[in-house]
Amino acid sequence: MAGAVNPGFVVRLTQKGLDYARQEGMTILRQELTRVNIPDYSGSTRSPVGKIKYNLYGSFRGGFNLKVNGITISVTLKLGKDGAVRPTIVPTDCTCHTSDVNVHVSGKFGWLINLFKGRIEKELKSTIEKQICPLVNKAIANKLVPLLQTLPVTSKIDKVAAIDYSLIGPPPVTTKYVDVPLKGEFFELPHHTPPPFSPPSLSLPGDHNLMIYFGFSDYLFRTAGYVYHSAGKLIYNVTDNMIPKDFDVRLKTSSYN
Repeated sequence: MAGAVNPGFVVRLTQKGLDYARQEGMTILRQELTRVNIPDYSGSTRSPVGKIKYNLYGSFRGGFNLKVNGITISVTLKLGKDGAVRPTIVPTDCTCHTSDVNVHVSGKFGWLINLFKGRIEKELKSTIEKQICPLVNKAIANKLVPLLQTLPVTSKIDKVAAIDYSLIGPPPVTTKYVDVPLKGEFFELPHHTPPPFSPPSLSLPGDHNLMIYFGFSDYLFRTAGYVYHSAGKLIYNVTDNMIPKDFDVRLKTSSYN
């Protein structure tokens, strides 16, 4: 952020807001987790009835119950901006751990398979954990990144002006909130010419009890005044015929002697 231009508009996302976003993300992630593939297994093990060789297929016709408990996913995200000054998000690290995987097979030979289910559960646990992080990264790439890429960075107000709320730098992150610094600048259509003044520093109070906060600098309103004044939209001529007939003061030179 060294040497960065001060923002005219700041959006603060607090931990409560991020928690809400996380809940929405979990809904998408649960849908992605249904894509976890249970592979075929083969191997051998010793049991009270002797050595057993087994082959388990995804199309196994007996009753098959699989419970995965205590899934913990940790994802590190890098925030930034692209060439179009839209926010970007890139996963840089992901770890996954499941505390318990339980398999129960019913059917005619269920009792036999349950003799060596411990080994199967261990293999399934490893397989599931290896698939989750790629699914998380895929969900971010397919759901979140395209959404950020479609975010507009300017918005037309009327025939005269538009507002620029592009990202001016990487959002600073603290343990309690994320501040998103936006340009917050009016400009005259069709050309985007910077105003002859710079934005002052803008700091928000340390509040973080709500989900989201908005901070406006006077720079936003100064640029609006500058644009409309430059376009001649703040000039209004008052003539004498606009004054009520019964009003004593008329708009003529003798009225100001």
